[in-house]
Amino acid sequence: YTGEESLFANYGTVVNNYRWAWSDKVNYGAPVTPIVHSVIIPNGIFYKALEFVGVGNVVAERLFVQVTLFIIFLAISRFLRLFTDKSSVILIGSIFYAFSFFTFSSLWYTAKTFQLIMTPLLFVLFYNYLRKGNYIYAVYNFLVFFILQGVFINLPQLLATMVTYIVSFLFFVYKEDVRFWKLVKTRLL
Repeated sequence: YTGEESLFANYGTVVNNYRWAWSDKVNYGAPVTPIVHSVIIPNGIFYKALEFVGVGNVVAERLFVQVTLFIIFLAISRFLRLFTDKSSVILIGSIFYAFSFFTFSSLWYTAKTFQLIMTPLLFVLFYNYLRKGNYIYAVYNFLVFFILQGVFINLPQLLATMVTYIVSFLFFVYKEDVRFWKLVKTRLL
């Protein structure tokens, strides 16, 4: 099963064959589709690195899925820490999020998978920026978008992910009980 992305079984072929805007390896020299370029980082690099150390495609695919699920688990765990300190609640919530039917049906499509990672992570990073005012969180946001750039292959999912900033902002205003315009002047302008 390869899902929506036919390259899922071996993203390493992306690095080998589709690094340029035109490729003689696909569609008889037609332009390479945006989806191919957007999965070079991190998908293609992950597979290529494992290929370099001698790991086969089947093992690489399994490792990719396991690493992705682990990162989803970590992202949602960090998000849930904003709401509770109870480890059992965080663990159960993270398990339900990371191992839900939606998550498993999304693993075969890069944009959906990265959205599962980015939504809680961007919420936490923006909330921490608003709370602490430290610009390092802007750098972290850039790194998240650079590493998980596969979300750009689907504009509606990208826009839905960006709504996270609005929700995080409203949550901060509610939780920290700050004046709206004062926050806009001090943190956003």
